[in-house]
Amino acid sequence: MKRSTSVLAPLAAVVLMAGCATPQPPGVSPDPALVAFLNDGVTRRAEVLARLGEPSTVFERDCILTYRIAGDPERGFWIRERGGQANVGWIGVNHSLVLVFDEQGLLQRHSLVAVQ
Repeated sequence: MKRSTSVLAPLAAVVLMAGCATPQPPGVSPDPALVAFLNDGVTRRAEVLARLGEPSTVFERDCILTYRIAGDPERGFWIRERGGQANVGWIGVNHSLVLVFDEQGLLQRHSLVAVQ
């Protein structure tokens, strides 16, 4: 009887961990370099919009953009929700990308913040 218990415990752990995985939308491939192009003082707002699409949220007269990001550095990231999509909330989102631009549209700072 101990043998079946020793097999079931790891199996249960795998099933539970799979349930915690971030759901990846069909047709979306994780991109390890999704945010690698961002360079403070160099990247322009127009380039961000061209590469990442509409943000999830905009603050301060379009100077602060946020994106809901899913995935991890090893497999790659993808944008969980883009502006204009049906609101999917924070389910499956494990990062928030925050971008701060100056009045001329130049990226001043950015941060990929882990969401609990």
